[in-house]
Order: sequence, then structure tokens, then C-alpha cells
Amino acid sequence: MDRIEAAMRWVGVLSGPSDDAKAALAEVVAEEVVTVSPLGTTEGRSEVLADLGRSPLAEHLARAAWSEQVQDGQVEVTAAFAPAAPVGGLTLRFSFDDADRISRVETGILPAPPPEPAPIRITEAMRGAVNGALANGTPVMVAYVDPDGQPHLSFRGSTQVFDDTRLALWIRDPSGGLLAAIGHNPRLALFYRDPATRAGYQFHGRAHASQDPEVADRVYTNSPEVERNIDAQRKGVPVLVDLDRIQGRDAEGPVLMTGDPPS
Repeated sequence: MDRIEAAMRWVGVLSGPSDDAKAALAEVVAEEVVTVSPLGTTEGRSEVLADLGRSPLAEHLARAAWSEQVQDGQVEVTAAFAPAAPVGGLTLRFSFDDADRISRVETGILPAPPPEPAPIRITEAMRGAVNGALANGTPVMVAYVDPDGQPHLSFRGSTQVFDDTRLALWIRDPSGGLLAAIGHNPRLALFYRDPATRAGYQFHGRAHASQDPEVADRVYTNSPEVERNIDAQRKGVPVLVDLDRIQGRDAEGPVLMTGDPPS
């Protein structure tokens, strides 16, 4: 059998792992076939066929654009994914035995192309993710640097969207490290990640404590109930974060938004 045809039978299983497609592929796979991918190594025809079609990228493989080339007796097949996919695509390099059966398949990942930057404007998806982060069990993590230059990470359950270009936090302890840090260096990074949906965002910006009573009322009121209960006497301080950059990925695809921070 032609080696390209054998490789395309493999592609057929990745695109739609039916019993018929696997049966056709089994005819051109060596008994001692080995597959190597970022998910690990699998050996043996029965084990390899059982695993095919279980990729976490299965939905993208089903819609991929495929191309192939032959070099030194090996066949390399490339799957190009749609822009919303988490990676740009896959490469599969096929080796064959003397009977032209597939003996080894090496899978590599193609990085997704970077998105074109857009102006900063917090989307509804971001708003829902950030405002519901604590209730979802995926609280936002904040990174800041103290006056001694020591970086710190902490979960901040009160993190919320304030408007289209700003986030806000309720800092329960005004004597804590974060307020002292932003007085020295206002730059913060905030990280959100939901493993269940694979949505994630990094927010970068400049923070300052607000003395406006209306801002305090709004940020405290919009904090989760558990955060308000811990500071029932409202001894805390609101902090606003002017965003300079948002990057990440959600159901709409890759995200890159940038502003013009002051020098």
C-alpha cells in the first residue's frame, strides 16, 4: 500500500474514530507500532488503536485542514486548526517497516499564532469569570512586589470588574502587604484560570487605593458575601487597577488587549 494512503487512514481515525475507520487502519499498522506524543508513549497495535480518537483536541482534529509531504521514506502530515483552538495544529511524522506498515508515529504541537492586539475592553466573558471566580472555586491570584523587591502571590476573593478598563479589590487589612507594596510600586498582575473550561486571563495594570466613599460602597457591596462577612465593620480599603494589558484564552479564542501605560 502507498505510504501516504496509510498515513491518511490514520488521519481518518483522528478526524472521525469510527469502528470502520479503525478496522481499515489496523490493516496498515505494524504489530509493534510505537506512538510518541506530548501525552506519552504507547506501544503495540491494539493499545495504539484503542487510544486513537481520545485526544483532548478531538473536536479540533475533526475540523482540521490536513496536508502531507514525503521525505526520505517518511510521511509527515500537518493538521492546521481554526484560530479559536488552543494550539495552532499538530504534526504527525510516520515511519514504516519493510512491508510499508506504520511502525512509529511522532506527534508534535504547532503553536497558535499570536492574536492581533485590540484596545482594552473587558468582555462579558471576562466579567462573568472574574466576578464569579470565588464562587466557582477559581479565585483570582494577585502578584505584587513589596518595597524590598520581594515578589508575593496571594488569592484575592474580592477581585471584581469595576468598569470596562478597570478591576477592583476590597483590601480587608489596610496594614497588610499589598497596600504598602502598591504605594511603592503600583504595578500588579492578576491571574484567573478555570481548568474545567480552560479559560484563563492575565491582567496587568497599575493599582491605587481609592479614598472616594462611593467607590468604597460599590466595591464592598459587590464583593462576595463571605468577603464582606470577614470585614463586617468595613475597616478595609478599595483598590482600583487601571489595566494596561489583558491576555489569555476563552471560548472565543485567544485574547490580547493592550493600552498605553505611562512611562
